[in-house]
Amino acid sequence: TGQRQGETRADLEPRFAAVSTVAQVAWFYVAAPAVSRLLGYDGHVPLKEQNRFAEHAADFALAALVPVRTGRSVSRKQKVSV
Repeated sequence: TGQRQGETRADLEPRFAAVSTVAQVAWFYVAAPAVSRLLGYDGHVPLKEQNRFAEHAADFALAALVPVRTGRSVSRKQKVSV
């Protein structure tokens, strides 16, 4: 796995990391009324902003997986295995 090869943080529970990653995107849509207000929209987040959030969520999740000791950054273009 990525943890054994040092590609992802050894201190993470892979199953929880997977749930957390999926939950970011799912919650964005489950809480759509509140999210739209928080982002300054009235009832519906435009598709362009939804796509920007998807990019953010992917970057955020990947950054959380990177081993702290390496200091390297990971982009969605790189394969990260958990």
